Amino acid sequence: MSTPTPFLDGVLLLAGSYPAGFGHTLFSLGWTNPTSARRAFLSFQVLPYLLIASGMAVVRPDLISFVTPGILGLVAAVAVAPLLLAVEYLLTLMGNQPGEHTETQREEGARSALSSFLRSLSSARPVLPELWQERLSWVEHGLLTLIVIGEEIVYRGIWLGVLRAAGLPAPIALLGSALAYGINHIALGRQVLVAKTVSGCAYGALYLAAGETLWVPCLLHGTQNFLLLFALGRNRRE
Repeated sequence: MSTPTPFLDGVLLLAGSYPAGFGHTLFSLGWTNPTSARRAFLSFQVLPYLLIASGMAVVRPDLISFVTPGILGLVAAVAVAPLLLAVEYLLTLMGNQPGEHTETQREEGARSALSSFLRSLSSARPVLPELWQERLSWVEHGLLTLIVIGEEIVYRGIWLGVLRAAGLPAPIALLGSALAYGINHIALGRQVLVAKTVSGCAYGALYLAAGETLWVPCLLHGTQNFLLLFALGRNRRE
């Protein structure tokens, strides 16, 4: 069943096109307690990834590769994580600048964003929705880890693998899978879509460079989340 077929591959891409939409639909049901809403959100997010990954293990096991990576791939994943987090922060912050801007104003906005980010590193006060400002339980950390693995299976394993199997050059397939990953976060805003697309490019590039093992983008993605949650933890203690 691992032989690529256009129809089956199209179905696989559709199945993994917007799993995050289920989670945001959940919020419309009106949870009022931040902790219960967050746990429900994470639980609901895990479900589509489990279903997609389970089906994929049967019909296209060749797209899910967790072979042991080389040490350089692991080191690169950990090293890139803080830089990628900084890039996401800058893109999101600059994207929130309203109105039309001249080139000089855009340069000043970039310097302001960089300055703001450097201050946030020292004070550890990242800006996130109120839902994520409360401490996560061990259960929620586990759910978040499953979501990271699920996203990497869907967007690096399935999307990138299917697009390459369709004959697209690796850079085009990489960009397509990264854009799909960004669109998966579209409910969080246009700025987040752009930031996540850039992150998707980094995840995919390391995935390809490391020999197409999902451990490397999972480690990069997970480390990025850990750094953000660590910063939030310091913020709560101050």
